[in-house]
Amino acid sequence: MTCASCAISLETFLNEVSGVTRVQVNYASQQIEVEFDSDFTDINRIQAKASEIGYQLLIDDPDDASIFQQETLRQSTTLKRKLIVAVVFSLPVFVLSMFFMGAFEALSIVLLLLTIPVIFYSGSGFFIKAWQQLRHRSSTMDTLVALSTGIAFLFSLMNTFWPSLLSQDGVMANVYYESAVVIITFILFGRYLEEKAKNRTTSAIQKLIGLTPKEAHLIRNGLEVEIATRDIMLGDLVIVKPGEKFPVDGKIKRGNTTVDESLMTGESLPIEKYKGSEVMAGSINQDGLVHVLAKKVGEHTTLYEMIRLVSSAQNSKPKIQKTVDKIAAIFVPVVIVIAIITALSWYMFGPHPHYQYALTASISVLIVACPCALGLATPTALMVGVGIGSDNGILIRDAQALESLHKADTVILDKTGTLTKGQPTVVDSIWVDSSHQDKYLPVLYAIEKSSAHPLAKSILNHYDSQHIQAADIVDAQNKPGLGMTATYEDKKCIVGSLKFISAEQVLLPKQIVEYTASWSDRSVSTVYFAVGDKVVAAFALGDALRPTSRSFVDAIKSLGINPVILSGDNQSAVQKVANELGVTQFDGAQSPEDKAEYVAKLQAKGKVVAMIGDGVNDAVVLTQSDIGIAMGSGSDVAMESAGITLMHSDPQHVIKALKLSRGTIQTIKVNLFWAFIYNVISIPIAAGVLFPFNGFLLDPMIAGAAMSLSSVSVLLNSLRLKKIKI
Repeated sequence: MTCASCAISLETFLNEVSGVTRVQVNYASQQIEVEFDSDFTDINRIQAKASEIGYQLLIDDPDDASIFQQETLRQSTTLKRKLIVAVVFSLPVFVLSMFFMGAFEALSIVLLLLTIPVIFYSGSGFFIKAWQQLRHRSSTMDTLVALSTGIAFLFSLMNTFWPSLLSQDGVMANVYYESAVVIITFILFGRYLEEKAKNRTTSAIQKLIGLTPKEAHLIRNGLEVEIATRDIMLGDLVIVKPGEKFPVDGKIKRGNTTVDESLMTGESLPIEKYKGSEVMAGSINQDGLVHVLAKKVGEHTTLYEMIRLVSSAQNSKPKIQKTVDKIAAIFVPVVIVIAIITALSWYMFGPHPHYQYALTASISVLIVACPCALGLATPTALMVGVGIGSDNGILIRDAQALESLHKADTVILDKTGTLTKGQPTVVDSIWVDSSHQDKYLPVLYAIEKSSAHPLAKSILNHYDSQHIQAADIVDAQNKPGLGMTATYEDKKCIVGSLKFISAEQVLLPKQIVEYTASWSDRSVSTVYFAVGDKVVAAFALGDALRPTSRSFVDAIKSLGINPVILSGDNQSAVQKVANELGVTQFDGAQSPEDKAEYVAKLQAKGKVVAMIGDGVNDAVVLTQSDIGIAMGSGSDVAMESAGITLMHSDPQHVIKALKLSRGTIQTIKVNLFWAFIYNVISIPIAAGVLFPFNGFLLDPMIAGAAMSLSSVSVLLNSLRLKKIKI
């Protein structure tokens, strides 16, 4: 694709295919996403339809980007070859036309012979695409280039062989071969620079793809074998040697090492790993030989999910781009109309020779009015921004999340696992009597094993040393934000908050009420365990604040954003954390529905709300908020519900995401401003608006250079984003 109009044209054309439900084309990355119903169409038909207007769709293996890379390299080589030919033949045409015109009688023939390779080889793509588009009543930048250079060439050809057609009216039969060839040369040069710059904007994807090792060593049937990474199966025992990349997500079963996860999480320091530690595909094993049990392989690994998210985000469109698309869709036809009006105006009202001024002005309008800069303005900045996020462990699901984040004026913070370390420990407990503990501790153990909540894990860890045999429970159910229920010996068992216990109308013994009263002054969460109609135990769980939480809250405030803490923990525990962090708005004992309702009320007041969470119970409010931000150490459900995922558990990365969002959107706005200003100023000048005042009329060759420069300047401005400090 050569311009924004190409992308719009392809989207429109493929949307007409029966069975296609959605088409999204990214001009900058040269990628397309198509959703279709396989009962009505297939990929071969979609490919054939695209080829009708001159586009070849490459269907790539998601684990191997070599097809796209090879085709990109081939096209880049072809473009470079065409540019060299254009320069070699255009230079003598330009010199002869500018300094030796009329020097000898056969000069026009010489210029024609030098022009033919440029028109029919270097510029052939413009004419082929323009014809294919015309057949389907569509137009792109290729149409403008083909029209302008084609008219200049044909007019010059007529004056070369039939000069008397004009000279008989006393008008010199001038030729414009230099305009045709120099325009093509400048545009090819601009596209060559675009390709080199665009390759730099996609470096994030290439970097992630490069993290996947092609082969891996593993143990099968007691022997070490080497196989392709894509052939590894769940449960395989993989051997990873020092210096090698981990090919799977898994758990270390043997050995100790340090692991470089910098390209995954943005954490620069190596992390020590031991038996039982989790490792991610793509991270680098530094100094120890380890055996890893494969828990996620192939397209299910964290690395593959990162590649998918980054690619999807780079190809998605923010709201601002959709407005640009509407403009680009009608841009080329409008420019053609303006060029026709310009030609007629000069021919009817311009000075002598009328045809020469009409031709020069209309060709300049066609060339200078390029939608390429408009098409590159948003996606190139977005691709660079998403890539920077990936390098810093900030995964952006779509462009809308990045666009919305910079508008956020309120941030909802979960307490456990977000502001705190998420590793609470049991600091106190009470059982009604020892007989209850002997009988029901295995039941509690079984229920907590069914939960993924950090507090449940803490209770399990508290009793791990006792090697408890879990009881046989049935109908275990998670109640997000409240607790767990299960059945044991026909009795309903409940583990959860005071709010949950009260709602279930369970008896709270005086002994437990009196004992737990002192906990209200401590920054702890209280978990109750009931069997039948009576609470039999209670646990106080403390969770230390992250060292960076205070500086994070201060930074949020300094950016003009209001922090609010909403937690399922009791009000006193939440209040103590809020006081320590200097947060004035907070609420405890909040269910997922309560949190979502709280966010909805803020949104009704016109607030733009970002939510930061990490648990299953945060999924509802992450979806309700304008921007959901999931901590990477949290649950898969939370990450699926969020627009942005932080691979690092440090909340300071939220500040980085905010700065990145603001920097990216600012770059997009600057790009669009200059792209629009360029066209607003250049089209009237090309049409000759300055001629009555100072006699200036834009030369088509200069118009071609200006058009190429506008696209390159937008790309270079987008690449400046790489220097942003987040």
